[in-house]
Amino acid sequence: MIRTITSEFLLVFTFLLFLSPAVLHPNDNESEAPLEREIIRLEMLIESESDPLEKHQAMVELARLLELAGRIDSAQKLYIDASFLLPKEKDFSSLLSSALLLYEMGEYRDAEAQARAVIATSNSPELSARASDILIRSLAAQERMMEVREAVLKTLEKAP
Repeated sequence: MIRTITSEFLLVFTFLLFLSPAVLHPNDNESEAPLEREIIRLEMLIESESDPLEKHQAMVELARLLELAGRIDSAQKLYIDASFLLPKEKDFSSLLSSALLLYEMGEYRDAEAQARAVIATSNSPELSARASDILIRSLAAQERMMEVREAVLKTLEKAP
């Protein structure tokens, strides 16, 4: 005997297949819980940490997790705070991450300013090149094409 699959069965099957584990098992939030637990742990560590280097590392790690969790605005703020936390040095990598998130949020002028700061003060050719990319894209998004041309030419001059 051959049974036909009804559209109602397919609808129910598809519904059950794509339900999140949190809906199917409300007391078992294992899919999201580890990320949220780690976010909470890092937030508490940042609040209590007195060593600037340890605090900086926790801030950067938390920013990355927040970015993964889709909390872009919070991640961007942590990146910018982390970039200036250490007293004797700037963290240009965190500043660049902040600039990239600002660009993704449509905050082109702020992304441009941070990219320019990395280009002007970082000694790393790799970070400067990545900052130039963000600068060029931010200028293009603002339709400032003459400045895009100038930035591209400066970037090409620095290229090996």
